[in-house]
This record gives sequence, C-alpha cells and structure tokens, in this order.
Amino acid sequence: ERDMLFEAIGKTYTEEEFDELCFQFGIELDDVTSERKEKEKMFGQNPTPAQLKELEQYSDAEVYKIEIGANRYDLLCLEGISTALRVFTGAQAPPAYVTKPATGLELHVEEEVVGVRKHIVAAALRGVRFTEASYKRFIDLQEKLHRNICRERTLASVGTHDLATVAAPFRYRALPPKEIRFVPLKRSEEVDGAELMQLLDEDLHLRQYLSIIREKERYPVIYDAQDRVLSLPPIINGRHSQITLDTRDILIECTGLDRLRVETVVYTICAMFSQYCEEPFAVEQVTIVHADGRPELFPDMGATEHLVPLAYVNSVTGLGLGAEEACGLLRRMLLPATAEGEAGAEVLRVQAPPTRSDILHACDVAEDVAIAYGYDNLPSAQPPTVAFGAQQPLNRFTDLLRMEMAATGFTEVLSFSLISRRASFAKMRRSDDPRAVVLARPENSKFEIGRTQLLPGLMKTLKSNKTCPLPIRIFEASDVMLCHADSEVGAVNQRNLAAVFCSHQSGFEALQGVLEQLMVKLQLMAPDAPTPTQAYELVSGDDPAFFPGFCANVLVKGKKVGVIGVLHPEVLRNFDIGYPCSAFELNIQALL
Repeated sequence: ERDMLFEAIGKTYTEEEFDELCFQFGIELDDVTSERKEKEKMFGQNPTPAQLKELEQYSDAEVYKIEIGANRYDLLCLEGISTALRVFTGAQAPPAYVTKPATGLELHVEEEVVGVRKHIVAAALRGVRFTEASYKRFIDLQEKLHRNICRERTLASVGTHDLATVAAPFRYRALPPKEIRFVPLKRSEEVDGAELMQLLDEDLHLRQYLSIIREKERYPVIYDAQDRVLSLPPIINGRHSQITLDTRDILIECTGLDRLRVETVVYTICAMFSQYCEEPFAVEQVTIVHADGRPELFPDMGATEHLVPLAYVNSVTGLGLGAEEACGLLRRMLLPATAEGEAGAEVLRVQAPPTRSDILHACDVAEDVAIAYGYDNLPSAQPPTVAFGAQQPLNRFTDLLRMEMAATGFTEVLSFSLISRRASFAKMRRSDDPRAVVLARPENSKFEIGRTQLLPGLMKTLKSNKTCPLPIRIFEASDVMLCHADSEVGAVNQRNLAAVFCSHQSGFEALQGVLEQLMVKLQLMAPDAPTPTQAYELVSGDDPAFFPGFCANVLVKGKKVGVIGVLHPEVLRNFDIGYPCSAFELNIQALL
C-alpha cells in the first residue's frame, strides 16, 4: 500500500514525484490501483449480488504496482524497496548485516537425499517482532521468490518454522512416501506421503507442485530431534512448526537443485526481515553437516568484494568521475566502496552485500554508477566511427530460401532445438551421431540432446498434424548443434533446410522439383554446363532413413551438402504416419 510505503521511506510524495524517484532509481511505477479496483476488474461490468457484497470487504487504499528488474530480488517486498530508496536519497546509510555464530543449531544431511533434492541451507532470526502487515509481507515474499528465482519451486523452495516448537539437531532425509507421517499445514489429520499427494490433488494452489516429487521413490523430508516433520519440500510444511504473529525465533530453510539459487533465497529473506530482530540486521548461523561429514556454517552475511578500475567505470559510462565521487554514487546503490591506488590508476574496492546477487562483474558496478549519476545526465557524443547496420549474410540467405519454399506451396514450421536420442536416431534408423551435444542433466527424456538434423523435428510435427488435408508440405530452416573441438564453447551451430512432402503417393518428383528450383535460383548449373565445377548433382546414397534405391546425396562442387529421398516405411511407422513421405535436408551454410 502507498501509505505504508511512504511511512517506511519516511517521506510523502505526490504520484508524479514518486514516479520520477522510481525512474531515477531504475525501477518503474507501473500502475496505481487498489484492492477494490482489482476485484472489480476481475468481476467484470455486471457483478452478481454476491460479488457486490464481497467487494465491500476490500479496501480503497491506493496500491502502487512497481516494476523491478528480474535480478533484484531484494526489491520484491516493502522492506527492500523502502530501504533501497532511503539509501538512494541519502536518508540512511546502507545496512550493516551481522553474522551471529551458531548456538547449537545443526542440520544433518543424509546420503539418500543427495540423489533427490541435494542442496539445503538454513539460517535463524532471533527476537523477531512482527506486525500483522509485516507478517503478511514475510509470507508474500516467499511466494514471490517461489514464482521467479525458484522457478515454481522446481529449482528451490523455502520453508519457515517457529524455533520454539522444534528441537535441534535437524535431519534432512529421503524416505519412501509411506514411511513419512505428519499433519500438514492448515490440516488437522495425520497423513503419509502417498495420502498427502491424493489430498493435495484438490488444492488449487499446491497441486501444481506435486509433480516435482510425485514419481520419485523417496520424498525429501526434514525432521527435528524428536522425529517431528518440519517440512516436505518442495510441497508443504508441517503444522507443528507453523509460525504465527507471536513467533519470536524463526528457522529459515531452503532446499533445491541449484546451490546458488538456494543461497540467494535465504540471503534475501534474512536481509529483508532481520531488521525486525531484537538486534537489527543480525542473522544466526546454522551448522550444516553434509552427507560426507563435512560441516559448513551458513549464512555468512559479509559482503562480497569486487575490485573495479575507476578508468573502466569512466570508459563505460562516458564520465570523468573522481574516485570519491564514484564511491559516493555506489553507496547510494547499497554498494559501499573505497578507493585505493595512485592518482590516475585508482581501483574501487566495492563491497556487495548478500542482497546484491546481481553484482557479478565490473560492468554491473559501472551500471549502478550510471544509475546513481542519472541516465538523463550522462553526456551524449557523436560516435567516432560511422557504421551501417545490416542483416547478417546467413540470415538474409535463409530468409530468401524461406520465401522460395513458401512460393512452392510449403508451410514453415518451428520445432524444438532439443530432442530425445530415440527420436533423433533410433526412430530415424540412424546410428548415434558422436557430434551430438548432450545435456548433462536433462529435465526429461524428451529433451536429451541438441538436434543434429531437422528431419526428426519435422516428423514429430507431421505426426501431430496428420489429420490435416493431404498433401502436407512443411519445411524448416533453422540451426542444428554439433560438437566441434576448435570452437571456444566446444560446439557450433549449423544452418540447415529440411522439407517433407506427405500424400497418398511419395511425391518424390515434386520434392526433387522444389530442390532443383532452389538450385536454379542459386545459379548452380547442371553437371553438363560449361563450368561443371559450379554444378550440383544427385548421386546414389545409402542413408538408412530412406528407402533403399530411393535415396540420393546432394552434391555441390563435388561436396555432399545434403540428402533427398523417399522415407523408409519403418521410419513412418516409428512416427505413426500412415502415408508415404519424401524429404530432403541441406546444409545451407555450405551453399552460401
């Protein structure tokens, strides 16, 4: 709410003044509304009597919708925005976070959980004093984090617990669903893991997360020293450790598949709400005992140090700032900094607090200097060189080929760049290609490798559209991925063009006509032309994806650039296609 925000900032603004402040800080006042207005939009122009009665319980107090950067998780709640704006306007200094040593809080990770949801961190807030509004924001921040950085709880999920109701040490385990029994949050009956899944199938909010662990043989679960369940991540907490307005000591735990995200979530929650602790901005560590016996103290609320040459900042921003002026601008952006080094070669020692996980490189520091200085105040200058933008030759060539394919009656499709091994090779009757880019941890079996050909994707598209009237003529002009030892990243993209013709007859002659039309447009002559080195030709091929005797390699200047033919009946059966098909695929980069 606007009034709460202004109270936290310590100053009242008009709508125009606050809009300008947001712009200067690099965020945007997106809309001014109220709870009542939002509900009226939801109910439409003709609300029912019941909806009109429901509207009476909603407030007309103005609510600001503020758009922030996707990587500024510290601005997702009133506490974060108000602190950032107070520091930006010079009303307060950046908060100094304090790390308190662990006082007997231990969390032991068991070996079985490593293969299920292996990462976990935890922290404690002591002497917290919540109001009803701040308690609501505490819960709301967790949901906002779940929606963005946690990717709907798939990569990370957070749980908060009343420390007064549980006993350390805690244990992070993985057990069969039937062996886990507890009373879930907002429920009154004890259930096991399997029963919980059935129960939450009816829950409109939580049922969307069940698939994350439902099919696993073991579910992750956190117990306290008395075998009471704190949480079944990433689904639901136990009712026993539920926090309330009267809670004073809070345990914050976060589990997930991505260590960085897990840490960022806990750092963000601790930094935002530690201001309500008995000792403001103090966070107590928890000893994490990993499965291999290694102890780890977490969190460390200390800053991450970045050394940034002042000359770099000035070159990026186009300014001529002195060291002290640059440090002052960074302090306005919650980045305390000091300068060191000789005049003309100063280096900024920037301290990024745990809330600023977006500071990864010197360019991030330079960006914050520019924001604090004011983008409107940055000097403008004529570029020292003259350059004209133009389409990349390969992209222009591809667009021309697309136009030609469309002119011959073919429809362009766009398939996924990731595919399963089986669809790419076994279903196409081809051997595995050692050049395939393999995903280390694929989410499911449908997306295991980067595609090495376009034809499998076209066949899957054809399968999904086989009820369309015949003939079906589709093509795709896109990149495939191939491992390449000489590439800086170990792989390269290759632009291919593929087409499929499906009808009551194979239509090979029609597809060959399309191919030759392309060759005519590319001014590649026939083999008996006066300059045969520029000719293209078709020679017998043996690609197992095609019917024997009805397959040809496409050669240009004596080099193979593709293949054309009638698809093998076994390939058609593998993709559940009941009509004969012809297809070709070309490496069009070789034609450029």
